[in-house]
Amino acid sequence: MSVWDQTNPIRQRRIIEDFAVGVFLGFIGGLLAGLAAGLGPVAMPRDLIDIVSKLTPLAAFVAATAAAVIAYLKFKSDREAQRFANAVTFYRRYLELAFQHVDYAEPDTKTPDERTDPKHFKEYEWFLGILFRACEELLEHSGGEATKWHRTIMGQLQYHKKYLRESEWLNQRGGILSYSPELQRLIQLVKTEPDDDA
Repeated sequence: MSVWDQTNPIRQRRIIEDFAVGVFLGFIGGLLAGLAAGLGPVAMPRDLIDIVSKLTPLAAFVAATAAAVIAYLKFKSDREAQRFANAVTFYRRYLELAFQHVDYAEPDTKTPDERTDPKHFKEYEWFLGILFRACEELLEHSGGEATKWHRTIMGQLQYHKKYLRESEWLNQRGGILSYSPELQRLIQLVKTEPDDDA
């Protein structure tokens, strides 16, 4: 695997944008140098003024267009970087919540029961809602790195295997359909994994 393949996709975009700016500036410099060299010593100052005055609008248009394209690409890249940072922040908040509520974060076989303990069961479902939303954010905004997050997400979902398998809302009432196909697939993978004690 090359160094380029290991580089963050957002960083790759910024490298390409910086390269494009360099190529553009080099093109403009080369154009001006070629223009100056092509005129040679025989050119009269009036000819130079005429040529420059004819090329100035074209050069300004090319420069403005390139600047607009580069600004758009930079804006798009920065927006994606911000969304990814927000997704990671959302996941970090989930982890802080998990630290505060370890009984919900790692329920093992002691998953709250809807009939015997409805209050804790509702709190547990809200906790899982936050987990699922954090997973959705990571999958949606991690660009080409989504598969790197699969292991982390599945690791979190495995703590809730009993709920994922037995939840009436998730399975019979179609609650799973409210999540992205990618998260649905990861949930299904966790549900079908054999139990650790088997």
